[in-house]
Amino acid sequence: ASPVKRGTAFSVLMAISIAAPAAYFAITPDWFAYTYDVGPSLKVFREIRRGETFPIRSLCDSSGLTGSNPLATGSSDLFPYEPLFGYDLEDFVNETHPGPVEHREDGYFNMSNASALVFPESNGSRLFERIKVSDSLNMRLFVNHHQPEWKRPASQRGLDFLMPVAAGLSLIVLAGFFGRKGWGRLRNGRGAPPQRLPPAVGYAAAPASESVVHQ
Repeated sequence: ASPVKRGTAFSVLMAISIAAPAAYFAITPDWFAYTYDVGPSLKVFREIRRGETFPIRSLCDSSGLTGSNPLATGSSDLFPYEPLFGYDLEDFVNETHPGPVEHREDGYFNMSNASALVFPESNGSRLFERIKVSDSLNMRLFVNHHQPEWKRPASQRGLDFLMPVAAGLSLIVLAGFFGRKGWGRLRNGRGAPPQRLPPAVGYAAAPASESVVHQ
């Protein structure tokens, strides 16, 4: 290729390499600039430290409200921040609506059943189902941040039992391994006789008071 063609190709490639990172300057601030007021969250934190439990009394849609904290008003957000349901919540099928959680409709409260998201079969429910009116005890426990009495499958109960057992056995094995290793080093350090270094090349063993050098 002629020098002119090589120079032209070089110029084009340089322009492309410069234009690629320069494209970031075309992004408008509304894509990345976000101001969040931590004041409401700090207020809620201080009240929790004083013993406030913030029972859930209603559901709300706080999307688009900058710095809002539904918990401060005894509310729960309709839409979670959970990528498991898709980055745009495309897999989230919500059956609740804004308003009091005690609202009853078609035999359900206005509150999603959390057990339906993990163990629906064990609790006779389906995915995203609301809490049934007949399950009012667990409804009261749930909205007041207590442990509901929803069921877990036998496999999960077995794994829950084995988890602390496995953790304890792991600690015992690690303690035995490092303890045995440390005890072995301690014994070797105390009981082993001192090692004498062999004479260097060109030197013969001699009493401590003198050295004989072979020329």
